[in-house]
Amino acid sequence: MPEAREGFQQIVQYLEENVSYHTADYVRQASFDGIDKLLVMPDQHGLVKELSDEEITYRRVLVLKGTYRIIFTIIEAKHEVRIIDISRGDRSPDYLEEVKTR
Repeated sequence: MPEAREGFQQIVQYLEENVSYHTADYVRQASFDGIDKLLVMPDQHGLVKELSDEEITYRRVLVLKGTYRIIFTIIEAKHEVRIIDISRGDRSPDYLEEVKTR
């Protein structure tokens, strides 16, 4: 999803500009590792109960002990994992409602 990619790029850019390139690269690599894990066994990751309903089940991968969170859905019919959002793990419940509209 374009929103997930854009959010991820914003995180990395912010870290490069305000913290350090090293930190940005560390978060980037940890996020890619998290994505690799979700592709192997996506249904083994935790549910995002605040978002899930009868139609769509949202799951998450925590990156760097929950500092960042990758939210995704599994589309069984297409054998596809769709990343919906990559963001800080401490985002507000209002933000999660916005994620649900994507």
